[in-house]
Amino acid sequence: ARAIGAKRGQVVTSVVLPSALPEILVGVRLAFGIAYSSVVAAETVNGLPGIGGLIRDAQRYNQSDTVVLGLFAIGISGLLIDAGLRVLSDRLAPWRRHA
Repeated sequence: ARAIGAKRGQVVTSVVLPSALPEILVGVRLAFGIAYSSVVAAETVNGLPGIGGLIRDAQRYNQSDTVVLGLFAIGISGLLIDAGLRVLSDRLAPWRRHA
């Protein structure tokens, strides 16, 4: 791009960022998954209010149905968040579709 007269700022916005964007978005998806898992684990260990704390309390009182429902809720919400991030990724970087 520099060979055809593009300035440095134009190279960054037209070449560098578009080529790096798909990998940045993959990193965001991975980081979000790790952060979500960490929050649920912290809630479970510390008994904080939230879905992890709900599962912990239900386990203490032998409420198996609530434990299973909480686990399904964690799984479904994680899948929905990941699907949303995939849609965002496809809209921001349409040239890079998921295989």
